[in-house]
Amino acid sequence: MFIYFLNIGNKLTFKYIDSLAKGFGLINITNHNLSTKQYLLNKPQPKFPNWSEVLHKLFHTDTFNEAGLNHNSLSHLMHQLETLEKKYVFPISEPDMMVQSFESSSLRKLSLTDLSEEEILVQYDKEVADTDQFTVVGDAQTMQYLRVHSKVSGLLEVPSPDDLTLARICGMDDEYELYHPEDVIHTIRFGLVTLLVISTKGMEINPFSDNYEVEFRMGFNSPERFKTVKRNCKLSNKGKDEIGTRHFDVWTIEDGHSEFSNVKATINIRHNKSLRVACKVLFFVTNCILLDITPRDAILANCLNKYGYKYYREQLNELCNSYFRESQEQYDSESTSNMKSNLIKKINARIVENTKTQEFKASVQKRSLHFKCGQLGILQMPAFLEKCIWQVVEF
Repeated sequence: MFIYFLNIGNKLTFKYIDSLAKGFGLINITNHNLSTKQYLLNKPQPKFPNWSEVLHKLFHTDTFNEAGLNHNSLSHLMHQLETLEKKYVFPISEPDMMVQSFESSSLRKLSLTDLSEEEILVQYDKEVADTDQFTVVGDAQTMQYLRVHSKVSGLLEVPSPDDLTLARICGMDDEYELYHPEDVIHTIRFGLVTLLVISTKGMEINPFSDNYEVEFRMGFNSPERFKTVKRNCKLSNKGKDEIGTRHFDVWTIEDGHSEFSNVKATINIRHNKSLRVACKVLFFVTNCILLDITPRDAILANCLNKYGYKYYREQLNELCNSYFRESQEQYDSESTSNMKSNLIKKINARIVENTKTQEFKASVQKRSLHFKCGQLGILQMPAFLEKCIWQVVEF
């Protein structure tokens, strides 16, 4: 009761509420030898689930079942994540390690459509003929680009198409500056997340209709090499024999970095609404798992970025009360301040781990919280996922 009074009368002091509560005999009812302030500070906080518990909830929803995802899908995804965790320590931060993970994750997972490769390439080349775009054919198993359109030489200022290599894009070769130290590890991680999601059992991808998109920067020393890349990767589906591994990309190149906000990546599913929702949710969850960002971390990060340091506690309490129809303050100023400090420390650690070179590791720490969370891919949590997380929270 006295907690309720505190909520409706923010100007009431703890001392006044203490006396009010004692007047009604409420302190004795709690069986605690604590003042009201101490009781509030020691009141158990909501217990947030881990990602395993959230995934079990998700895979039992109608949306996931309508998408063709079931218990076998969940077991397959969990097995892939467990295999990855045994091989590497989360959060994965080294680009060469993640490139190796690409190979093991993509092996025998993708297949081509019935169209011949030549027919596909002719169609793509026509589409990009008079644009700032070029096409790429790659092999996800061998981690090589098999064919790069000759337009790349002019758009990225490289001597020949052979100079566009995955090693250079992944930050393993500084020649031509075909990556950016703040973006490259995030770009690789998002690619790994995509492979983990689309290779999950039950995931049906329409070849050359559904796609994966990622936006990142190139160039970091020479201004003439500053480019913003928007890569559109056409996904292939798994065939019965699961032997295909190629992907077909269209790269759009923009000069400079002025319009760039942060690395963005998404899987676009057009043929099935439920699968579209499920893909976006699994992309977000899998990315958080690789970063060792918990469900509570993700909820708090979105509150901080959406409402700012001044109002995030109020909004967090409103979220608690809206899902559990209570009028009690679940988080006081001290507990939310500690949560905020711990989260910011974790985000700073992750952003440094996922940035190359000491120079950029130092400078990126000065960037805004919004930029850091955007780079990590933990902003804009899907509404369906947020609802499922709160449904598993224990009060």
